[in-house]
Amino acid sequence: MTQRAIPALAALVVIVVTASLGNWQLRRADEKSGILKAREDAARSIPMQLQAANLNGLVPAQMAQKAVQLNGVFETERSVFIDNRSLNGKAGFHVVTPIKIDGTEQRVAVLRGWVARDIRDVTQVPVLQPTSAVQVTGVVETNLGRQFDLKTLSNIDPAQMQTPPKSQKIWTQFDPKPYAQWSGLSVAPIIVRQTSVLDDGLIRQWTVKADDVSKHQGYAAQWFAMSATTLLLWLYFGLVKPYRRSNQKSSLSANEQ
Repeated sequence: MTQRAIPALAALVVIVVTASLGNWQLRRADEKSGILKAREDAARSIPMQLQAANLNGLVPAQMAQKAVQLNGVFETERSVFIDNRSLNGKAGFHVVTPIKIDGTEQRVAVLRGWVARDIRDVTQVPVLQPTSAVQVTGVVETNLGRQFDLKTLSNIDPAQMQTPPKSQKIWTQFDPKPYAQWSGLSVAPIIVRQTSVLDDGLIRQWTVKADDVSKHQGYAAQWFAMSATTLLLWLYFGLVKPYRRSNQKSSLSANEQ
């Protein structure tokens, strides 16, 4: 490999990586913009009552971001805790608990809220307050958010996760299908993000702000600017400057002759 090829290859790597990161930030901005609009629409709509009749044959994609209402009992002992969920700089979990719908053996996974973790023992799960019969209002989600993998510049699909061991209650991701296998319950293929108030000690801060969209757009602009700057620097130092130096040498040689 020539000396000129090494800087060119390094520049190419930087340009590709920064452009990919910029595109990812734009996709995140579009995603959050869509969520923001969908949640605003859901907040203005009348919740759909989820019962045994309409849970059968339910198509998750058609229910995404719809406002729903459930009557039943939380099966607190079957809760799982989604790790690496911070709130205001504090480490914690998102709590997912199945609710047994009245009059059926069908369950629906409910994203109930956030709880802080015990920093003295990271393997310890919080003790949840018991609840009796509840009426829960929320919004249907198809998954609980994707994790970004810098190695592949792609999103990890929660549906591809492996079923954790039976004794494991701390999960890194959540999807209803692996949860149904883990719990042995009949679980609907959706997740309901709870928005109704319930005195259970959990914190529910689900707001997606317009600032979040502009934040991602700003990050995208920074990555694209870095990509463009790298390209311009490479063009100047890799092509323009050597070309000028070559012309100067040619001129000197011609004058000496």
